[in-house]
Amino acid sequence: MKKFFLIVFICIFFYQHAMCQEMEKENNVIFLQQKKINNNSIKIFFSFFCPHCYILETNDILNEILENAKKNKIQIQYYHIDFNKSKLGLMLNKAWIIAKLLHIQEKIKKPIFLGIQELNTIYDYATLKKVFIESAHISSEIYDSYWNSITVEILIKKNEQEIKNLPITDIPAILIYEKYLINFPFQSYIIKSDLLNQYFRQINSIIKKSIIN
Repeated sequence: MKKFFLIVFICIFFYQHAMCQEMEKENNVIFLQQKKINNNSIKIFFSFFCPHCYILETNDILNEILENAKKNKIQIQYYHIDFNKSKLGLMLNKAWIIAKLLHIQEKIKKPIFLGIQELNTIYDYATLKKVFIESAHISSEIYDSYWNSITVEILIKKNEQEIKNLPITDIPAILIYEKYLINFPFQSYIIKSDLLNQYFRQINSIIKKSIIN
């Protein structure tokens, strides 16, 4: 009988411990620094290879949150990451820097996502360039001049160092005001549940709190 109660106790203990761990994981906010800094920006770290990033890109709730943030003069910045350092991934990093320099991120973001996530029409330098210049409505010569630019190479290194200095282990991730880093632990079940909306409410709450303060 004593053994039975001991087994029950152990089971309850490990169940509660597992639940606590799950609650800690659901928080997913890393507080980067204590002191107040004057940085009015939201940085979104993503990859065109990442299906979850594509889901976020097309999510109306998050887009509405970001649009409201822009109205409050909060700068939204996107950083492309390829953890695997693949050949195409490095090309996408470079193409994204070029898009930022030309201020055409919104023109090329969805077409590149589509080309990689759905249509499989982007798989090398030539196909990436084709989609980029057609979506951005720029000439091949302009694209080539930026592609071979030393400035672009410097900015790539700068971005890589900035990302390296942050505790980003997965994407998508959102950094709010250089202070709150929110990692999305995307499993397939989260997409189909209310947990995703909880993360959006969490992001919105942090943004609003800082605006009020």
